[in-house]
Amino acid sequence: MDKVYGGYICTGCGIGDVLDLDDLKSAGSEIGIEMQDHACLCGAEGRAHIEKDIADNGVNVICVCACSPRVMNNEFDFGEQTITVRGNLREQVAWIAEEKEGDEVDEFLQELGADNVRMAATRAMKTEMPEPYQLETLHKKILVMGGGIAGMTAAKEAAKAGYEVTVVEKAEKLG
Repeated sequence: MDKVYGGYICTGCGIGDVLDLDDLKSAGSEIGIEMQDHACLCGAEGRAHIEKDIADNGVNVICVCACSPRVMNNEFDFGEQTITVRGNLREQVAWIAEEKEGDEVDEFLQELGADNVRMAATRAMKTEMPEPYQLETLHKKILVMGGGIAGMTAAKEAAKAGYEVTVVEKAEKLG
C-alpha cells in the first residue's frame, strides 16, 4: 500500500486557547506529515473535511491530534482501507493548563503538545495495514476423549458438521 498522509489538529475543547498551532504544525512537518487545523474535527464539518481529503487526495493514513484515543472512536473511523492514528492534545495537554493572563503560551505545555504531535506522526509513519492471518490447511479431524453421553453427543454433532471423528474410551463399551 502506498501511503498518503493527512494530518489534522483540532483547535476545539481549549486546545487552540493554550497552544501555539503553528508550532504544533511544524512539529508534524519535522516528521513528514503536513498538519492542518480545524475547530471541531469530531463534528460533522470536521469529519467532512477529512473525508474530502480521503476522496480528493487519496489520503489513507490519518493522523488526528485532538482528544484521547479512548473516546470518539466512531467519529474517527474512516473504514478498513485507512489507518487512523490519534494523538492526545486535549486531556494530556490542554486540560492540565493553568489559567494565565494574556495570550502567553506555557513553554512546558507547548513542548508537551509538540511531543504528542511528533509521537502521533511517527506512529502514523511506521504503522502498516494488518494482513489477515490465513490458515495454510484446515484439518477436519476431531478426537473425542470419553465415550459417555457427552462424548457421544459431541462426536455425533461433529460428524453431522462434516468432521472425521475418533472416539477414545477406556471402558470396553461406549455409553
